[in-house]
Amino acid sequence: MKKLFKTFLLAILGIFTSTCLVVAQNITTTIGQVNAGVGDTVTVPVQVTMGAGTSVSAVSLAIGYDSTKLQCLGAVHNLNTALNSGIVSNCVSAPGSRQVRMVWSDLNPVSINGLFFNLKFRVLASGVHVLNWDLSVPGNSIVTGK
Repeated sequence: MKKLFKTFLLAILGIFTSTCLVVAQNITTTIGQVNAGVGDTVTVPVQVTMGAGTSVSAVSLAIGYDSTKLQCLGAVHNLNTALNSGIVSNCVSAPGSRQVRMVWSDLNPVSINGLFFNLKFRVLASGVHVLNWDLSVPGNSIVTGK
């Protein structure tokens, strides 16, 4: 199993800044830059790059956000076509936090390079907003495969 590490950092006050999330050495995900103001609806792309010979057969993601600053609009959008079946995603209210959750699995591993998925939020407040991978609960943020 390969665990997701680090934090996506979103800076709002006009700009979402880009950051990188490294998953072991062969999988990297990055978040795009988006200009936004209070009241705007933003689409935040999440890109993935898998090293040669790397593929996955299961993904479980839980990404926390501050619901006083961002409103989740429908969880995962524009999912990579390699993952077009076997997916469940939603915006959930977990004890003490809000999360975007996504689960995908298939018996046939896939390799993805490019758009992983988009997240949509409505900006409720200016300032710096952080999206955190939930690493405190085993299994919430993992990628498995070969």
